[in-house]
Amino acid sequence: MPENLRCDSHKDYQIQNGRLDINPEGWILAPDQVPAFPRLFQYAPDGAPEPDRNACSGHPVPGNRHPDTVTLVDKTIEHLNLGCERLKRNRRVAKAQLEKEIANLRQKHVGADPRALLLDRARKWFPSDQAVPWSEFFTLVRWRLGEPAEERLREMGFTG
Repeated sequence: MPENLRCDSHKDYQIQNGRLDINPEGWILAPDQVPAFPRLFQYAPDGAPEPDRNACSGHPVPGNRHPDTVTLVDKTIEHLNLGCERLKRNRRVAKAQLEKEIANLRQKHVGADPRALLLDRARKWFPSDQAVPWSEFFTLVRWRLGEPAEERLREMGFTG
């Protein structure tokens, strides 16, 4: 099996090999089941996604067939191959570009409130105009920007 199969292909591979139920509802999160709030995923330095244990511990997911939300998120990452090398590499590149942009912004606006700068970036990366595409690595950007990203998403009525 190729190590870098896309989500649906990897899920099908898992089902065909008996590692995932043919009806995976409750065993993994479908994209439309990921709650808007709280953000359930965070990222390791190597770009691997992992459950945000604090957020997961306080947020039960309806229909979850695992003992807790942390396990559900962890199994979603595993069964959808979200931690494959291709995605980790691409996330590292995206995060490096994001860090560079934040550093440049801070240099350009010395003495400015860091939270205000991050909120400004969140407004840039998460525009209200639906014609403007959001970042390919939305959850990574959201995680890195932290509370200013959450504030931006709440102010625009983000529903997932």
